[in-house]
Amino acid sequence: MRNRYAARLSVALLLALGIGCGSDREYYQADDAEALEEAFGAIAGEALACRFELESEPADPDDLEVNFDGEPVERDPDRENGWDYDEEEHAIEFFGDACDALGSGQVSDLAITQPCGVVIE
Repeated sequence: MRNRYAARLSVALLLALGIGCGSDREYYQADDAEALEEAFGAIAGEALACRFELESEPADPDDLEVNFDGEPVERDPDRENGWDYDEEEHAIEFFGDACDALGSGQVSDLAITQPCGVVIE
């Protein structure tokens, strides 16, 4: 009964994503729980963005502090490796190894703070 439910759920997910018989769209084959977990991990990694819109504009973007798992990430105005602030979009964008670390799931805690210690994101 559990396998029949899982099969129905899989078919429903595929149809919701527009993936049906004869479709040329890519999909993740998950024949067991381990494969399903790996597929979800891969999907989550692809879905994680390297750009985070802030809820409010910081008082001074130069004072923002960014940490991955408690370790500081350096601001890089050249946008090659690290992060930078997009004033027009009120967003922080990550580049290079910093973006790769987010996308691969290596980062479990992202903190963006102002000097007063108020967490923005």
